[in-house]
Amino acid sequence: MDWILYKISIRKTLIRNITKVMYGEAGYTATELIVVAALLSLLIGAIFTPLVTGQFYWHRGESDTQVQRKARTAMERVIRDLRHVGYRSLGYQYIKLARADEISFDADLDDDGSAETIHYFVDGEILKKGIQHQGLSETVSQVIDNVNNFSLTYYDRSDPPGVITFDADGNIADSDLSRITLIETHITTSITRSGYTKEINLNSEALIRH
Repeated sequence: MDWILYKISIRKTLIRNITKVMYGEAGYTATELIVVAALLSLLIGAIFTPLVTGQFYWHRGESDTQVQRKARTAMERVIRDLRHVGYRSLGYQYIKLARADEISFDADLDDDGSAETIHYFVDGEILKKGIQHQGLSETVSQVIDNVNNFSLTYYDRSDPPGVITFDADGNIADSDLSRITLIETHITTSITRSGYTKEINLNSEALIRH
């Protein structure tokens, strides 16, 4: 008798479980599943949001560092060349053109006893350098891109140094070119990533060796 009752009990349990499955009552209810999904979403967000944010700022920091490195390299290149102006006196007026955003001068950069004409200027947002050897055409190369500002200020040998002003055409007059003994250089460049803009400002100066 007990065995028969046990079999009946097992059969009822199976029927009840099958009914739950058929009517969606087995395991978690729909409400419980929604709650679990919401909790999992919060948990995943709590874990991955700091990781994504940290990765974003890391990449942004890397980009900033690269821009700063490029700007410093460009500035060092300009200043190094400017310091060669008048080096080992060439016996003539070596600064040919001096403007707020452009300069052309003669210097013996490769120390071969023969002067090259160096030309720094901005083309659009690119700072460029032209170099012309005697008897050859000018060769132009890019110094740095994304340039917002490239400016030059010229000083004389007075104490303290006085700023040499530009004429009506924006040039340093030919009669004043020989007075230039100090050139202050300013470069502003920037980088834009995903709506974020970082601006880099650099200033340096070159003493002209007469």
